[in-house]
Amino acid sequence: MGPAAANCKAASDLPRELARSVPSLAAYPLETLMRRLSLALPLALLLPTAPGCTREAFVPGCDDVTSTPGASESIASIGWSGQDLLDRIAGTYQHPGAWELGGTTDVTLVVTPDPATLTLHTLTPQEIPPGADVATIEPLCFDFLSVEADVTLQTDDGALDESIRATAAVHGDDGDPATRAAGLSAELDPDQLGGSYTITEIDVSAWDEVALRLDVDFPGDDTAPGAVRIVASRELGDVAEGMSGEVLTWPEGQGDDDDSVGDDDDSVGDDDDSGDDDDSGDDDDSADDCAAAEAAIASTIYATSQSCTAVVRLDYQSMAFLGWQLVCGPPAQADEATARATAESVTGYGEGATLLGGPALQNQWVFFEAAGDFGGSSAVDIQTGLVTFGGSTIWDGVGDIVHPTSWEAPGLLSSCPAAPLPVRRGFELGGGQPMDAADVDAVLAPVMQTALPGAFATSGGGWDAMVLTYPRTVGAFDPETAEFIVLMTGGAIGAF
Repeated sequence: MGPAAANCKAASDLPRELARSVPSLAAYPLETLMRRLSLALPLALLLPTAPGCTREAFVPGCDDVTSTPGASESIASIGWSGQDLLDRIAGTYQHPGAWELGGTTDVTLVVTPDPATLTLHTLTPQEIPPGADVATIEPLCFDFLSVEADVTLQTDDGALDESIRATAAVHGDDGDPATRAAGLSAELDPDQLGGSYTITEIDVSAWDEVALRLDVDFPGDDTAPGAVRIVASRELGDVAEGMSGEVLTWPEGQGDDDDSVGDDDDSVGDDDDSGDDDDSGDDDDSADDCAAAEAAIASTIYATSQSCTAVVRLDYQSMAFLGWQLVCGPPAQADEATARATAESVTGYGEGATLLGGPALQNQWVFFEAAGDFGGSSAVDIQTGLVTFGGSTIWDGVGDIVHPTSWEAPGLLSSCPAAPLPVRRGFELGGGQPMDAADVDAVLAPVMQTALPGAFATSGGGWDAMVLTYPRTVGAFDPETAEFIVLMTGGAIGAF
């Protein structure tokens, strides 16, 4: 990066309203389409740069070309016709439901699709602008059918009595069209509800924005399992924070007890089935847990136009998860000098440290300071300029992680089907050398079975990973205190 890039900033930002619409698309509970749609926010951005900037950053995404199919026309890439989608979602559905804070109610859902709004979305990888720096990340571009529908949602206790316009869709991927589900989602304004329900699960005043979201799945068996969720976001300094949690689920019992809003044990996706001898439905519960966790994490990642790094800690010996955290911020395009200064001020390791990997464009600036007696390392997100990791290493002593200073519980990552490995690299923070590719893949393997890949892949977004071997002590390496640190970078401003 040339000297002129020191003050290189994005000259424009996406409207916040556009970016905020993404979480509502991320939470369709069972259908992966709704975690990957690019209806509102394409994740391929050619960032305009200010005068003096020396480079443009292109994050590959999907071009969405829309057309109006005939209702009876079968779409080869999806395996459904428009009429199939209309027939799948239309109807009146009644289920017993359960409030997360206690109590039950009967839920009635009436869905009336509007055939005139049937739309085929043909997604293709975006064309790369000439001369742009390009992330070698393959976007997930799946065609999908969408339709608008009038929806009424009522509970027999009077808490909800809503009439809304929603969007339903079904997408094509490598799954079986015969077993594919359609999904529907809509946002509810908590201040404009027709029923008596008010949000008491969280302190609304503590959040910048709070909304309710309706998510419904149509698996084709004349049922419509779904949920109403709270989605909230706020900005704390340079960090965006978000949460999502169920307040009402149906049929009764389908919601995960550990996914309650305000649950202090942070055990979303908890696999502890102790005392439960009946394993029927465990696969469905696991899928629901995964989808809920992906949606919750995506609601933070895509809370605004920003880049996020998920920092994940794993035990060196057992590979067990020890904690994780999201570090998010607006685009800043940090150059090496700025990143060094920031890392030094936050962690104490930056100025005078060795830059691992050289000055080539990468997802993270990683600085390494060998331990004569005391040393340490740090990482800075190149997109935001925020420190994503810092830790000390002591000769014949025990260092510690100095940043981030707080961690989310591992259970919040849930357990999901394995995702493909992303673009990746790794470094040993004991000696500063690159990690073997096989070791990088081995460390990433358990992370690929969490909700993080799906959350980053919402709307077809690209992301990549950095693996760091972090020893707290050198001289005599202690595997009992060492950890692996995984830095996964992506979001609405993308990753390299």
